Amino acid sequence: MDACEPAGGEVLHVVEVSLSVDDSPVVEEALAAMELPFASWRLPGRPLSTIRLFSSLYEEAVERAVIVEDLLASWQSFLHGVPPEVQLTTIQREEWAECWKAFFKTFSVTDRLVVSPSWEEYTPASGEVVVELDPGMCFGTGYHGTTRACLEFLDSLADARQGEAFLEAGCGSGILSLAARKLGFGAVTGFDHDPDAVRVARSNLGAQGVDDVVLTCAEIAEFDPGPGYAVVVANILAVVLLGYAECVAGFVDRSCPGARLILSGILTDQYEEVKVCYEGLGFVECQRRTIDEWTSGMYVSKG
Repeated sequence: MDACEPAGGEVLHVVEVSLSVDDSPVVEEALAAMELPFASWRLPGRPLSTIRLFSSLYEEAVERAVIVEDLLASWQSFLHGVPPEVQLTTIQREEWAECWKAFFKTFSVTDRLVVSPSWEEYTPASGEVVVELDPGMCFGTGYHGTTRACLEFLDSLADARQGEAFLEAGCGSGILSLAARKLGFGAVTGFDHDPDAVRVARSNLGAQGVDDVVLTCAEIAEFDPGPGYAVVVANILAVVLLGYAECVAGFVDRSCPGARLILSGILTDQYEEVKVCYEGLGFVECQRRTIDEWTSGMYVSKG
């Protein structure tokens, strides 16, 4: 989904799209399908979302602005909110850290699980588990419906699956790996195809004193799960979950009783196709969550 800032240079060239929160998932899906890296966010309770595409080169940013304009024009019949606005601008690289803080505040995901940015002071109540991170421009603050659903699933599983092996496929900021470790899962592993995402995830885990999580840079088809994991979260995109279904299914340790597979990053109108695909690979849906335009499911292995 979202990606990290490009390396190098003092200035970032930004294609910024402002659009309705209801239309944002459609545009995000289209950008992801075109393999265009982006960051997206919205403040809770606000009617608009912001999507940004970052480039170190001005020429690349101009090309991307044209692509986005053409995309919005061709997808106009699928958009029902206020007309999207696209602008091309620049920001100093160091300005990003302060800009990001306006969009990320401490909030409760569940009764005990709290996500907090590293720059805010938060005193947890008794029994609360705090996941503190600085996502930079990597996907994974917990605001997005896909990440939030995954966190809710993990919290619901944690008490019964203490010490069991966990995998985060597509780690982004590392938020799910960090949450899993703090909730008491055992050996925690994460991977992402984006080396900047792995770097950010390692930084977040290190800042929390978590040094026993294994994070690697790998493509989904190249990652070696070894004997597999009792709980696997794949918060990616429907097109990837479908295209690499056998790989994702292979991450699960089928010998583990009641092994769980959490699938997320799926637009609601694509969910049934994903569900049918994984049922064909030996999984049964046991729970689902729909948040905004996204539906996530938790599956149990038939063994």
